[in-house]
Amino acid sequence: MAVEVINDRYEVLRRLGSGGMGDVWLAVDTLLGRNVAIKFVGERELRETPGAREVLRDEAKALGSLLGNPQVVSLVDLIEVGTPLHDGPALVMEYVEGCNLAEWITIYAPRLDDRTRQVTGLYIALEVIQANHAAHGRGILHRDIKPLNVLISTEGRVKVTDFGLARVIEEITRTHTMRARQTPLYAAPEQWREEKSDATTDVYQLAATLYHLLAGRPANEGNGLWGLYRWLESGTPVPLSERDPTLDAEVAAAITKGLNRERTERGTLWSIFDSISKALMKPYRVVFDASKCTEEKIERIFALTDINIETLKQPAADRAGTRFPNPTEAAQEIIAATLVGAECFLHDV
Repeated sequence: MAVEVINDRYEVLRRLGSGGMGDVWLAVDTLLGRNVAIKFVGERELRETPGAREVLRDEAKALGSLLGNPQVVSLVDLIEVGTPLHDGPALVMEYVEGCNLAEWITIYAPRLDDRTRQVTGLYIALEVIQANHAAHGRGILHRDIKPLNVLISTEGRVKVTDFGLARVIEEITRTHTMRARQTPLYAAPEQWREEKSDATTDVYQLAATLYHLLAGRPANEGNGLWGLYRWLESGTPVPLSERDPTLDAEVAAAITKGLNRERTERGTLWSIFDSISKALMKPYRVVFDASKCTEEKIERIFALTDINIETLKQPAADRAGTRFPNPTEAAQEIIAATLVGAECFLHDV
């Protein structure tokens, strides 16, 4: 049952979560018969900061230029809302069913063996890099890359959300995003110092996010807000190669380099992408084991992976697995099956 109806079109169903600029709700677009996510943008803050609305419109237009990019959550519309639930602007966005990267790191990745977890992590990394590279090509900075802003769908797709909203927050607070409402764990040193962000800031935040994904723990080892700040000013990240000695040395070095305090020493998005591509692009064999899943879940895994239903019911030890010449397809299907509830085992060919 709808909580309320917005603009005679969007039936708001339930709250999905909260972000730096307000709550996100699941809604049904009754005109087109599809689910959407509606992000309510802080009404009080926008009223108190006259220039923030213009920044929001500008960023929405810029994000619209990325429509159709498979690694970016699409912006459907920018609307004005005047209801008891919200009074002010709202972003209507593509709804991605699945989980965010923070949930993947803490809930789903630990269910995988080390090799499977590493390969799926590298695939996720490539998708996140491509999203941000496409945005940079259009002059759009993210400014707040972190696991909560990376969404993973039940089809194994990876999409980045909240492009441009950090700039709106900066306009509202007149200070850095991290000192306002956003996650300090992945912030770059220059953001703490309230310096202007640029493409290298996104490189740092990306590296911090990928480090957490592949190491299973953050690079920043500080405790509490000021502990995180002190680490950024004087701490040195443990090389990713030490956190995971099995990780390709070039990949580990590129991500660790991205965490350099000096902007000019971080490398580029594409340098990280190239190292991961070379390490990942080879065939793999995957065993999908859904023998412990319900019939309903097995049917869904079959629809997502095209693996024979009877084969899915067999214990992993009884099967040789499916060979995937394309590592992207292998990773996508592993993620999809894992989110539904299957066990997956990946092996080199």
